[in-house]
Parts: sequence; structure tokens; C-alpha cells
Amino acid sequence: MKYRNEPDLQVEHAKELVEEGTYDMSDMTVIEYLRRLNLIKYAPAFAKKKVYFLSDLRLYADMGSMQSEFGIKDFMLQQRIVQMVNGDKKVAEDFALLNQNQAR
Repeated sequence: MKYRNEPDLQVEHAKELVEEGTYDMSDMTVIEYLRRLNLIKYAPAFAKKKVYFLSDLRLYADMGSMQSEFGIKDFMLQQRIVQMVNGDKKVAEDFALLNQNQAR
């Protein structure tokens, strides 16, 4: 990380750092993702299938898998997760803007 040990420079160059840092959603853990969606109750199902990162979810990126493999019955939740995994930019942008208080 640029300016890791220099907090004054981090503040001074904040805009530059934000523009440089493209966040790759596939590096996010499933636990973090579920927590941000307030769906942490499904974490054991994902752990049982050894799905630890969003990139691992690409193997289960269809509506049927969300219900049969992970027990997610709500159609909108299934669709939201599948679209996120398949790279729907609008869903990803909305998710990136969501903070913990908004998720609750």
C-alpha cells in the first residue's frame, strides 16, 4: 500500500489513493459479503461447501444452486447474489457503496 507508514501523506493524497485503488470484488471473503448484506446466518452453508471467496461462488452462480446448495429461498436474495457473482456492474456499484449501517 502506498504511503502505508505515512498517515499525513495518506490524508494529503487521499483522492489519488481512492482513484488508484480499484476494488476487486472477487477477493472479498464470502463472510464479509454476507455480513454486509446482513445474511450472516447463511455462512455455515457456504463454509460447508468450502466456498470462502466470492470468486469461488462462480461455480454456483445460478438461481438453483443458491437454494439447493446454500438454503437461500428468497428469490430477490438469490438474484442479487447471482448477479453480483456474474459481474453485473450496477449491483456491484450499489454493493460497494453500502456500509454496515445501511446493511442493517
